[in-house]
Amino acid sequence: MSESVVLSGSTTENPLSKESVLGNIFFSLLAGHETTGGTLGFAYLLMAIYPQFQQQMQRELDAQLGSRPMNEWSLETDYPKLRQGYLGAVQKELLYLFNPASFIMRKALKPVTLIDAHGDSHHIPENTLTLVNNAGAARNPSNWNRPKPNIEAEKSKEFSYSPALYFNPDRWLEAVDAGYQADRRDQDLVTWTAFGSGGRVCPGKEFATIELTSAMATLFKFHSLELVVEKSTLDLYGGNEKLAWERTRDKAVKMLYDDIEVNITIGMHKDIPLRIVKRTE
Repeated sequence: MSESVVLSGSTTENPLSKESVLGNIFFSLLAGHETTGGTLGFAYLLMAIYPQFQQQMQRELDAQLGSRPMNEWSLETDYPKLRQGYLGAVQKELLYLFNPASFIMRKALKPVTLIDAHGDSHHIPENTLTLVNNAGAARNPSNWNRPKPNIEAEKSKEFSYSPALYFNPDRWLEAVDAGYQADRRDQDLVTWTAFGSGGRVCPGKEFATIELTSAMATLFKFHSLELVVEKSTLDLYGGNEKLAWERTRDKAVKMLYDDIEVNITIGMHKDIPLRIVKRTE
């Protein structure tokens, strides 16, 4: 007979078994590590593609953390400020462009009528299983302003519709570049569903953001990430390092659309080589 445990405050005659509780704990930890790890992967790639944003984040890390050793960094004081600053803006932009949960499932418990972005009504019968397209909701032009591309790669058809072209953390900050003016600043927009919403919002949301902040602060405070330029690319451009790097960057931007695999979560199925460089500033 399996051992049972009674959850705090539960008066049910059929409490969850120990195996069920442990299974749910294991599933929650596993799911959290996969999505958080995937998001970090996209963070590292995009910081290497856009060194100007990486440097802006590092300047704020230096200003907040100074020369204090890591054991003096504080969840109570440093974490909130980092989340409200450029590091937090980078995270939000990552989850906007490359949501690790590509869709979420919801079952209609009763008949409901939904109004789409065009104002059309759709009746959803009771017990209908629905799939919410997170990526589509995030980039719905009726709800979001797409900024100008950061690079000129969009002029080439080979770049398709890569979201990496539009990576712009400034949209989440109060002060933005003159070239992009946002008309909505609420960071909890209904259409921003990276962690779901409502009563079934992801229970690991705060844990995930703390993990992301800790990992990114630790890496970028002491190191920088660079795209690896292959010798063949450098030779192709006659040793011109700037042109070779731009070609490598453009290739990475293209891969961040063409070579993404979407299942329950999203991830790259091809490698984009990066180099970790110790900061000397």
